[in-house]
Amino acid sequence: MLGISPVIDLTVGASASVSGDTIERTELIAACGHGKNGALAVLQRGIQPELVTEVESGTLPGLKGTWTVHHDSADNERLRGSAAAAAAQAVDPYHAYLVISLASSTMILETGEELKEVSEHVELVTDAATLCAGNAFGRERIVQVYDKGVRVAAGPVKVQDIASTELVADAGDGEGIEIVAAEISFPYVLCRLSDGSLAVLKGDEESKTLVKLDVDALARLPPGGGIACATLVDDSTPAAAHGGLHDRSPGFLKRATTATATTTTTTASASREDGDDDDDSRRPMFLAVTRTGGALELYSLPSCDKAWTANGLSEGVAVLSPAGSASAALVDRDAAAAADAGADRAPEIVELRVDAFARAHERPLLTALRADGAVLVYRAFTCAVAGPGGRALTQLRFARVPVELEGGGGGAVDLSALPGSRLTRFERVGDRGGIRGVFVSGPQPLWLLARRSRVLALPVRGEAQRVVSFTAFHNVNCHAGFILGTAAGGVRICQIPGRMHYEAAWPVRKLALRCTPHHVQYLPDFKLYALSTSAPAKWVEPEVAEEDIHAATVVKTRRAKAMARGGVEEQFAVKLLVPGSLETAWSRTMDPGEHVQAVKNVQVRTRVFHPSLGFNI
Repeated sequence: MLGISPVIDLTVGASASVSGDTIERTELIAACGHGKNGALAVLQRGIQPELVTEVESGTLPGLKGTWTVHHDSADNERLRGSAAAAAAQAVDPYHAYLVISLASSTMILETGEELKEVSEHVELVTDAATLCAGNAFGRERIVQVYDKGVRVAAGPVKVQDIASTELVADAGDGEGIEIVAAEISFPYVLCRLSDGSLAVLKGDEESKTLVKLDVDALARLPPGGGIACATLVDDSTPAAAHGGLHDRSPGFLKRATTATATTTTTTASASREDGDDDDDSRRPMFLAVTRTGGALELYSLPSCDKAWTANGLSEGVAVLSPAGSASAALVDRDAAAAADAGADRAPEIVELRVDAFARAHERPLLTALRADGAVLVYRAFTCAVAGPGGRALTQLRFARVPVELEGGGGGAVDLSALPGSRLTRFERVGDRGGIRGVFVSGPQPLWLLARRSRVLALPVRGEAQRVVSFTAFHNVNCHAGFILGTAAGGVRICQIPGRMHYEAAWPVRKLALRCTPHHVQYLPDFKLYALSTSAPAKWVEPEVAEEDIHAATVVKTRRAKAMARGGVEEQFAVKLLVPGSLETAWSRTMDPGEHVQAVKNVQVRTRVFHPSLGFNI
């Protein structure tokens, strides 16, 4: 964690504004350190995006969602090989297309040196709103889900179409069925149908196409009537079984749920999955489902067997314990007592994610959004319980993580928003490896940063418009950035400020001064910072008139102090700094022997008030 002590002085100022801002961006500037360790520390409450470019509000009316996708092509490889891209090409490939979903259509933009619309040249569906888009088979295929079906394309060329009527379990009951929500987490594609049921597609490595799961497996999924929301869970991030262990391996949820298995159902599920020779099936994946009433269920893929269930998610209980455990019995008893007392039922869960982040939060992190805007965060852990015959078993549980939300939360959720757009996973956004976590879209957008053993909730500053979508974006002009889609029909391509440290609720960056700071003051009339500093200077004997006894006494005192310090004395300077970059706009070095005692923003009155910078020497 970056330290800023000792703090000598502190001021509140306004950072550099960005085009389109309607809210002033404020920051704290701290003068800290001493001597060669002197520095200015810039602290911000939240993350203030830096605008790269934008599509003005109103240009894209009815904007619902945005997604960026990759495609390996000769043009993309040429672009990545340019001199401007040399530093970034080893980190992540550039995105090839930006997919923008509107009210009843879809726009495709090519993301090269400039954003260029290529809707007529790319064989993706453009006459319907997109529900979800993403990559499959590495970067070889693009998957697009819309209300009437699923399309798979190899870059700009269509290779497969799956109609929504083909996704129902019973082929004879598919008439009038549409897709209302979707999620892509390869090798699986999850679709929520208009009758409430779930359909899962799986990638076939040989044909590079999508195929339906086995009918018997889909029959094990819950019926659609009681499903509140569902999400795919990638369980492949290596994680240790217990905190402090160095031995990490993929499949944390699979190990934890298999260890609690006491029925033949889970055993049969494990045998079915282990017997599949397909590489993708050996990648541990789950389907998480929340039921109406707040129950959370995990289904193992591709078998679709129920692996774990717990009650109390919508109530925000402290620990989610599996059904049948002593803790779960207490939750059920409290819920029954509340119902008997006529208490209002907790709002339903409208969106859910379960993620794990390598080198940041390796154990699964559950993020749930309730209809009242409350954000619930849980961390998975295992504990030992007594099993049959006294045998110790490992049991999966989720502990709630305290998250401090500014103002108590983001307000009521827009239920008309595109499902899946309210909670978005992001990784490697920003410089020096970037930040990772979950972005919460809405009227008060929020960053949930995954850190080791904790989650930081940081508001978005400078964005007054309601954010309806978020997607990571990386190209030649915007390295490790992101795109915000606004309810006003605009798109803002941004980056987070560079050299920031995000270890605490106030992100901070330091600017080295190599001298001792003494005072810092914001001048609102000039929108500048005033800073006084001092640095050691070699003693130079001044010329003093023999009859000036006072000056001779002062010089004698100064000489004695300088000789005691090895022949140097402190020389002060005053600077005016530009907010944001903190570059020097004006500076003045004081005469030897002059000391700056204070720096203040004052009003000098003649016939009118004149704002002035005053410093006491």
